[in-house]
Amino acid sequence: MSNFFKFNDILLISAAIMLIIVIYYIVKEQKRKIEKKKITAYLKGINYIIEDKTDKAIEELTSAIELEPDIVDVYISIGNLFRKKGEINRALIIHKGLLARKLDREKKIEVYINIGIDYKKAGLYDRAKETFKNALSLDPKNNTLKKYLEEVYEDSKDWESALVWQKRFGEDKKITAHIYCELGKKALRESNNYNIAYDYFKKAFVEDKNCFDALLNLGKISYANQDKKKAFQYWYDAIKVKNEFLNLILDNIKDKYDLYEFLKSVLIYNPKSYYILFFSAMYLLKLEKLYLF
Repeated sequence: MSNFFKFNDILLISAAIMLIIVIYYIVKEQKRKIEKKKITAYLKGINYIIEDKTDKAIEELTSAIELEPDIVDVYISIGNLFRKKGEINRALIIHKGLLARKLDREKKIEVYINIGIDYKKAGLYDRAKETFKNALSLDPKNNTLKKYLEEVYEDSKDWESALVWQKRFGEDKKITAHIYCELGKKALRESNNYNIAYDYFKKAFVEDKNCFDALLNLGKISYANQDKKKAFQYWYDAIKVKNEFLNLILDNIKDKYDLYEFLKSVLIYNPKSYYILFFSAMYLLKLEKLYLF
């Protein structure tokens, strides 16, 4: 009798082992199929992104999320696609929802960056600044974040803050020169203050000797102050930097005689530039003084 029970126990144990093995392979096969579907959805989604088929890309990546809800990268991608479509609110809902998850520092910074870009795209510059600053608090040395924050200052025309930021963290003198130029234009536009504007353009020139915008505006102010010799010298230097923008200089010379004399000098020293020949011909025709030099 005892042998019968032992044999029966062995059968039960064997059956249990077989059942476990069968369940294991069933589960494994299901996981394999899910993984295959998930990978297929990823690949299709990526392919649709490449083909610029945003709606289909969202559909496929959403399928991938349904198969694996914890994939943060896919959520970020879907949010980015909504932003690309101009559906900023939906992008923000998806991206901001990720902050409720437990994320490591790098992934949290990535989420903050995308939220900041969403706000920037929507024109909500103050919120974008706050978001990028939150990200910087996690990684104060992150140059990508500094660049994004500087772009927000520029997009929002907050040139004073942009200058402070650039002086603290910036290394590109061309960007600093650009900001000084914008401050100079602002001074001219809002108060018509030539002295303050001139100082800003001069600082831009100090930062970047090849800053066309600085040379153009230094010439404009000098010409307005009747210092034609200095104005022409600034403009000659500007032409050396970008002669394709000669017309921007010529538009500021209102006196016909001054325009004629300036063009004559420019042609003498730059006889082979197609841009200079083209614009000179245009403006000389306007003056009805087409001469051969």
